Amino acid sequence: VGRKLTDLVVPERFHGSHGDGFAEFRRNGRGRLVGQTIELTARRKDGSEFPVEVSLSATRIRGCWHAIGTLRDATQRVEMERALRAAKESAEAASQMKSDFLSTASHELRTPLTSVLGFARMVEKRLARYILPHVPLSDARATQAMFQVMQNLRIIAEEGDRLTALINDILDLAKLDSGRFVWCREPVDLAEV
Repeated sequence: VGRKLTDLVVPERFHGSHGDGFAEFRRNGRGRLVGQTIELTARRKDGSEFPVEVSLSATRIRGCWHAIGTLRDATQRVEMERALRAAKESAEAASQMKSDFLSTASHELRTPLTSVLGFARMVEKRLARYILPHVPLSDARATQAMFQVMQNLRIIAEEGDRLTALINDILDLAKLDSGRFVWCREPVDLAEV
């Protein structure tokens, strides 16, 4: 009681601007803090600083302007906001890493898969064209083996096509996630869809 507010809670580096603002307020009851809530830095008794929310109202008593103020310690809110920002940045970095990984992995999988599919189809065609015609139908074991090989090659090709579609979907998701996806808008028959 009886001490100046500036000496109690205003950090020393702000004394000049606080003094100027308060002098202006005492003359006309106006100032940048009056009628709003803003965040400032305050000083504790031990000299440490902390964030506060300050709300000031002006009132005139016996011809003099007075300020009625509320200072609320905003340390917890500021720390929570800082933690939320850090968590958001961490999540965004993890999401970017995931997108980069999916994109890289998809491209790296596509290259050998294209070779596997190409060779499987080539072997299937060459077997059908050059070897199958020479297998005697009377040899049941050879015919069964050729049938099994052809069936296995078809399965390799079908599963390879399925894997290619999955890789394409992953690449599309990575493009969508990064904002590089190209949309093709066209009219469709809703009943048919």
